[in-house]
Amino acid sequence: MTIMLALMGLTSWAQQEKGTWFAQMKVGMNVSGFTSYRIENQTYSYDTSADPRIAMHFGLEVERQLTDRWGLVAGAQYSMQGDKESTKMMGDKFEITNKVDYINIPLLAKFYVVKGLSLKAGLQPAFCVRKVYDSGTTTRKLSEIGVPIRNFDLAVPLGIAYEFDNHSSTGLSIEARWNMGLLKVAEDVEGDAIHNMVFQLSLGYRFRL
Repeated sequence: MTIMLALMGLTSWAQQEKGTWFAQMKVGMNVSGFTSYRIENQTYSYDTSADPRIAMHFGLEVERQLTDRWGLVAGAQYSMQGDKESTKMMGDKFEITNKVDYINIPLLAKFYVVKGLSLKAGLQPAFCVRKVYDSGTTTRKLSEIGVPIRNFDLAVPLGIAYEFDNHSSTGLSIEARWNMGLLKVAEDVEGDAIHNMVFQLSLGYRFRL
């Protein structure tokens, strides 16, 4: 934040013409997980040692340039999330992948720090469209093992992006984004709250509308 405030004093320039619209197609990698937890119910209890799930995301975002430095971004994104776990359940050990996929709706403010380099922050509603665990041999709903995943989530996305050929009507961009979940992922679970945590690295192609 200190670096950002210092750079705000640099000479201003027009990143893009005020009032212009851009669309951006994006695809990239997810490194996702949940906050650590222990789950108990009336039937059994299990402890979990989790690793991140490495998967992908893709989507489309639309941007409007408000001023020389500020813009607004809204989009829709399919995001493959969850984690990979080594689980002890009733004395047996299992290796499973929790596949919890969402349609994310990022709503972001965008600020240009220096030419081509921008910071983004906002809110991201998300709707869960897949909630299963995969043991390698079987795939079952997470609700069947006492983890009923909620259909709605809300996160705070924080991102940093760089746009190549910034003054052109088209161009490539790269972005790193961290999504911090605000809501409990699972309903009616005794024990610690479970939240989504997702790091995204993406490549985008921007074009003027």
